[in-house]
Amino acid sequence: MAVQTPIANSTYDVVFGSMRVQIVKFASVANADTFTSDLGTIVAVMDGGGSSATPYGGASWSGSVVTFNVTSGPVLNMSVVMIGF
Repeated sequence: MAVQTPIANSTYDVVFGSMRVQIVKFASVANADTFTSDLGTIVAVMDGGGSSATPYGGASWSGSVVTFNVTSGPVLNMSVVMIGF
């Protein structure tokens, strides 16, 4: 389990109604990798833009930490949108 660091200058923080949104992009994400968001509590995670040849099983989260489920090989250039507060 590696701790992910976003690609330089790829993190964006915005406000969506009463929620905060953090958007980040990673160069390579492997199974069980984690990322600790600036959000105190995450309520939803959306991902996309990764390499299509790699099966990706989604993400789980607890508090401000996202854990990725990659079923084989790393996912390259993955974008992740986290909604929370």
